[in-house]
Amino acid sequence: MVRCVLFDLDGTLIESSALYAACIEAALAGELSSSQSFDSITDLRRATAERAFLVDWLGEEVGTRVHGRLCDVYEARAGELLGGLYKGVAELLEGLRVSGMPMGIVSGKSRRAFAATCASMEVPDVFDVVVLEDDVSAPKPDPAGLLRALAALGAKASETVYVGDTLADLEAARQAGMVGACALWSRSDDERRRISAGLTNDVWALHAPKELAARLFL
Repeated sequence: MVRCVLFDLDGTLIESSALYAACIEAALAGELSSSQSFDSITDLRRATAERAFLVDWLGEEVGTRVHGRLCDVYEARAGELLGGLYKGVAELLEGLRVSGMPMGIVSGKSRRAFAATCASMEVPDVFDVVVLEDDVSAPKPDPAGLLRALAALGAKASETVYVGDTLADLEAARQAGMVGACALWSRSDDERRRISAGLTNDVWALHAPKELAARLFL
């Protein structure tokens, strides 16, 4: 029985792809060679945390500098480009809150970007814990963030589901001993079919937020 729900943030609860594309493009201006594909970079960005990805890719000095610029652009353009909650997410979160379900966010987002998000849109005040990239030593698929959230909530991994939109999210859930749920609502129809076909039977494939409520309250 599930007694706790943890969520990824970007691509799961909020639409931020256009904002991150603009941030990464601006932050990397002058750093990229002409032969590098910007689409491939943004695809890779979905799989890990902000600063960790940039430092692993560009090295400590350049990655840290680029991440600072990324956060600058995020703060400046969040009000313009942040897409807000996905359809059905607000209703899902309110239903879970009314049920008394403990909830948390475990995200690879930096604290600066999270603060800018909260300043630019209404993030529902329903979460009992928020774990960000700054709070852990390693990004997903390392389960450190999920385990930190569990400890804060006093919850059991075997009674927790983690909802995310990337393979790194699902692997982190597996390593933490949780149920992994794949949020497919941010994906195109072709992506949904392709991703769903590759999921193992123990992963929940969710095509809409309401499907999570249906799974939890059968």
